[in-house]
Amino acid sequence: PDYQKTHDLSEGRDKIEDLKAVEQKPEDVLSFMAKSLIERDKHRIYLEQVGGGEAGIKAARTQYVETLRRAIFQLQAGVKFSYDLKLPEKFSSEAQSHNVNLRFMEISGKILKRQIVNPHKMPPGCSFAPTKTLTYKELESKQVIKSVNDMFITMKGKLCFTFRFTPQGGVGVSVTYVDKARKTEHNIKQLEISKPILQELKRAKNADLIALPTDDSEKDAFMICHSKALSDLLDKIARN
Repeated sequence: PDYQKTHDLSEGRDKIEDLKAVEQKPEDVLSFMAKSLIERDKHRIYLEQVGGGEAGIKAARTQYVETLRRAIFQLQAGVKFSYDLKLPEKFSSEAQSHNVNLRFMEISGKILKRQIVNPHKMPPGCSFAPTKTLTYKELESKQVIKSVNDMFITMKGKLCFTFRFTPQGGVGVSVTYVDKARKTEHNIKQLEISKPILQELKRAKNADLIALPTDDSEKDAFMICHSKALSDLLDKIARN
């Protein structure tokens, strides 16, 4: 026997008895059934539309992922190419066979001569940041630094300045007080020379001065430097 069908018939009979108990008219029941069928049909159409839209969304997502994959590949290839600007061998050989001197080949040669670390062999996530530490006396003898704030005059003989190029294109300067007798070091100041300031320094004249931090006046600044000498020093650090 079909137990499910028997159960459905029994449940339907109970519903009819309930409708009779509340004196529902046959036309009311038929009207309710018609409305239910209409609602079910509307919901069916809605599900079909959603199904069609879902397929479109999946197709758009697949296309986006593929476009993003290609963009990432091209970006990575561009970054690697920027390390040395070395053109493919076919470009180089064709240029040489026609006695053409490509600018990229010239620049690539200069980059390779100045490279200290091969960027292609560096582990992922690493970056090469030129760094140099100099004492106050060394900076003074190079005529880079003119003076320090009056608060630090008595300790200037024990000050060390570490210049480190940042990924943003600027230079961070860490000022450390080094007491060799007591074998102690204290970081007393962190300065930042932004990329726009570095570009301004390159246009500086011999008599120009710069206050660091750059947002302080000469009176309140931690130190005053000769702009051109500082620019030359940073350029030398970057090259070496």
